[in-house]
Amino acid sequence: SVRLVSQLCRPSSQMTDATSRWQVVSHRELTEQCKPAPELVVDLLPTQSLCVMVGDAGIGKSPLLYQLALSIAVGAPFLGLTAHTSRVLYCDFENAVSQVRTLIDRLLGHMHLKNAPDNLMLWNLNASMEFWSEKKFAEMIIELNPKLVILDSLGAFSPLAEEKNTSAQALYRRLRMVMAQAGTTILLVHHLRKADKNQKRLTESLETGEVRRWFSDARGPSSIINGADVRIGLSLPRTTDSTAIVMRGFGRISGELPLMYLTRVYDEAGVALGYQRADPGDVLLTDAQKDTLRRLSASFRFSEARRFYGKGSQATLDFLNKCIGCGLVSRNGSSYKRG
Repeated sequence: SVRLVSQLCRPSSQMTDATSRWQVVSHRELTEQCKPAPELVVDLLPTQSLCVMVGDAGIGKSPLLYQLALSIAVGAPFLGLTAHTSRVLYCDFENAVSQVRTLIDRLLGHMHLKNAPDNLMLWNLNASMEFWSEKKFAEMIIELNPKLVILDSLGAFSPLAEEKNTSAQALYRRLRMVMAQAGTTILLVHHLRKADKNQKRLTESLETGEVRRWFSDARGPSSIINGADVRIGLSLPRTTDSTAIVMRGFGRISGELPLMYLTRVYDEAGVALGYQRADPGDVLLTDAQKDTLRRLSASFRFSEARRFYGKGSQATLDFLNKCIGCGLVSRNGSSYKRG
C-alpha cells in the first residue's frame, strides 16, 4: 500500500512526462486544442471531420461535389450556404481527365468565374497510375495540406473497405491519422448497393422517411456509415415527378441536416452547368396547385381553397397539407394563412 501511495503521489514533473508520452490531456488542454474553427460549409461540412456522401450511380454526385470543391476554393456560397475559403484537393478515381475539364469549365460559367483558383487542386488516377498507392496518398495529403480532400469514390480508392467491417474500420483509422496530421476534412463518395433477387433494398425514402434507416442501403459493411462523422445522402424524390434531387443527412454530433431540393441549371443549348437550391413549392407543387396558391387570400378558409382548386374535399386537404409541409401555408384554428 505504501508503494501504491508513492506511485499516486509521484512528482508533477514525472506526471508531465507520462502524460506527454501517452498523449493524455486535461480538460483545459483539450479546450485549447479545440479552439473554434469556421466550418468549411456552415451547417453542412465541419472542419477536420470524416464525412461520406451516398447516392446511386449516375445521380450526379461528381458534378455536385466539383461544385462544392470550387465553392470552398473561392469562398463562394454553396447552395445558399456560407463556404469559407480553403484549399481543396479533389482525388478522382473514376472520371476521365477530359470529362473533369469539361465539368469544371461548365461550373465556372454557372458560378460566373473566369478561372478556377489555385486553391482547387486536382488529382486524377488516369493521369497518375504509376504514382498511386495508399501510402503515397497519405504523404501527398500531409505535404499539400488541403483543408478538404474529396475521394471519389471510396470503392475505387479502397475496394477492401467495401468487403467487411474490419477492413472499413482499419481504413477509417488510417484516414483519421492523416486527418490529425494535416488538419483536414475527408469526404468519401459512396454508392447505394444494387438490388438483386436475393437482397432487396429497403423501401425507406430519404425525402420523407427515417434518414438513418435510408443509409442502411449503402453498399458494403455498416462501418462505412457508422464510422463517419457526417453522412450526406442524395436521392430522387418520391413525392413528385420532378427531376430535382433530394439532399438530406445527419451528423454524429450536429444531428439531422436540413432537407434540400436541388435542381440542375442549363444553358440555352440545354447543357447542364451546375446545381441550385430549389424552393420546395416549385418542386413539389403542380402548375395547377401553384396557380391556386397564388389566387388564395392571405388568410383563407378551406371552402375558398376547395373552390379555387376545383376538386373534392380530400384532394383539397391533400393539397393544403402539401403546402404546409413546404412551409407555404400554416394552419390558424379553423382558417389557413399563406406564407
